[in-house]
Amino acid sequence: MKCITIQGGMDKDRRVSLLPGRSILLLAGLAFLSLFGCAGGTAVQGMDGNRYGGFWSREGYRPYSPLTEVSPDEGFVPKWHKLYRGIFLAESRKKNPPLAVYCIRIDLHQPGISVIISGGKIRNGVPYFRGMKTTTFLRKYKCVVAINGETFTPYARYEGRPVRLTAGFAVSRGKKYSDEYQREKTSFVITKKGRAAIGADIFRETDIAFALSGWPVVIYPDDPTEIPEQEFLEERHPRSAIGLSIDGRFLYLLVVDGRRPRYSVGLDYKSLVQWLKVHGAYKGINVDGGGSSTLVVAGKRGGPVIVNSVSGGAERVVANHIGIRLSNTK
Repeated sequence: MKCITIQGGMDKDRRVSLLPGRSILLLAGLAFLSLFGCAGGTAVQGMDGNRYGGFWSREGYRPYSPLTEVSPDEGFVPKWHKLYRGIFLAESRKKNPPLAVYCIRIDLHQPGISVIISGGKIRNGVPYFRGMKTTTFLRKYKCVVAINGETFTPYARYEGRPVRLTAGFAVSRGKKYSDEYQREKTSFVITKKGRAAIGADIFRETDIAFALSGWPVVIYPDDPTEIPEQEFLEERHPRSAIGLSIDGRFLYLLVVDGRRPRYSVGLDYKSLVQWLKVHGAYKGINVDGGGSSTLVVAGKRGGPVIVNSVSGGAERVVANHIGIRLSNTK
């Protein structure tokens, strides 16, 4: 008996038995898998019993739930689906140009919800991080939601390799893992009292429990940030961003797929600003994008499920992450 391996998107490979001369059985099995979404992909089951996300087929990416053609400048109102207590997912699509946008909204006032940012190590006074995939981070720290964090160097093919941050200020459990001269970069901060904010300079360093940095900052609506003239910001790419509501109650984790012309071409910086805004963010920062952009949630059995379609075809090892923990997921 022979075996073939069917690639299942970001899920584990699935092996299907193949009897000589039984090609019809194989084709029937493939049709069954495609029909019911088991051929791999990014299914997320919400508390309403529906599945969100989708799977890859010969026709391209097929969402499990029907999605409406949307645009942030046409009175768009996100449709939130409950994943966990106080945690919601909105999934949006456009056809021209093709675009896939995912946003997680977290109610930071909900009891039991906490934010964690991965830490690093310090060797001879120099901070560094052990590269880790976002799925590994979610599993290791028992989070229910996680996305990638800051820009870093060098590229690491395998987990555990040392990398260093290039974006700026970073803190985990009250310990700083970045150089002081990088402090001018804008940061997402969680204080030791649990308050969330964007802008590390508004707190004393001793008051900060967690922080990671991005660039540039997005501020609404009375103090808009002038968009820097950089080619990467003007081009469409996969993006990850962190936003906060005006009262600091809601945290938004936004991931946009890109570099897939028939599925999603990504966003430039100006468009990213608009998508953050329509989901409810008042302030926000752009973090590491491109092949690093990864949004992960805990599946029904607690294992990591990648919601978006990673542009590089495989999940990237990154430096740090932001995760959401829930003390009681029932």
